[in-house]
This record gives sequence, structure tokens and C-alpha cells, in this order.
Amino acid sequence: ALEDMGHAMAETDGARRRYRITPEGEAQLAARRSGVDLLLARLAAGDRRGPPPGTPEAVSRGMERIKLALRERLARALDPAGEAAIEAVLDEAAAAIGRVP
Repeated sequence: ALEDMGHAMAETDGARRRYRITPEGEAQLAARRSGVDLLLARLAAGDRRGPPPGTPEAVSRGMERIKLALRERLARALDPAGEAAIEAVLDEAAAAIGRVP
């Protein structure tokens, strides 16, 4: 995925495959630095956020699909109208989930 977006390049060193960040990847990392720092701090503290224990598998898969869709969409430029549209979709989903008996 990072290679497809042009953010990383694979280099073969014998039987090993190593990756290095590209200038485009550096730019994306810089643009998302605060979020990356927060994530790294959570990982260092042992925070492995995920679904609560006992979450049904189907719900867990749905949560992962939403996270993946957001990551893939946010990997591309997003204008204010796109931000507002994503926020509206997430708000609508949250409200609908809250109404589930």
C-alpha cells in the first residue's frame, strides 16, 4: 500500500527486502506528524486499542473496514468539502448505531 501510494520504495538486498521512505512519504509523514507522534506514544505505553473483549466477529470486521476505508481515503488529498462529507457520513453512522436495539 505504501509503495502503491509512492510513499515507500522496496530495495532487494540478497534474500532480504528492505523499504525506504520516499520524498512523497516524507511529506505525508510531516503533514501527519502530530497524529503519528500520538500513535507512537500510545504504542510505547502499551495501548493496543481495538475492539473491546467479547466484540462479535462481524462487528469487529465492520470496524476494521471503516478504519481501512478512512486510511485509504485520507492517503489522498482531501478538500474541506470532502472533510465535511466524511464527517457527515461518520455522524450518520454513529447515530444509526446508537439506534440499534
